[in-house]
Amino acid sequence: MNCPKDAGNVVYLARALYFLQTGIVLDANCGSILPSVDGAERNAQTVPIGDLLLVPNPADGYVEVSLPATIGEGSVFLTDMWGRFLLRRKITESDGGIAFRIPTDGIPNGIYIISVMTKSGSQLTKKLTIAH
Repeated sequence: MNCPKDAGNVVYLARALYFLQTGIVLDANCGSILPSVDGAERNAQTVPIGDLLLVPNPADGYVEVSLPATIGEGSVFLTDMWGRFLLRRKITESDGGIAFRIPTDGIPNGIYIISVMTKSGSQLTKKLTIAH
């Protein structure tokens, strides 16, 4: 994000959250949190690739992440609400349809985001609540 300091923290955080949810970087005008992409480009970013399942949610000791079979190559990210990365795991085409566990013992209670970004540009995002 290339926001000048006078844009304010709220605008910066809103733009960062928009990027985490959509994968779209907004234009250089930081005075607005609205995207500057046209409808065709926005629709290209939201092509469904399946469903991301998080069980249990809220999580206590672990969360099991189930990837759709059609996922392809990409990465899985766990971020906090400030946009800080807590975990990154690469996925390959052969990982589609699998489930893996993320231990949550060392992660404080709160709300987190699990995102899957594919090499083709598709994205899945789910909210994860951790409650010990």
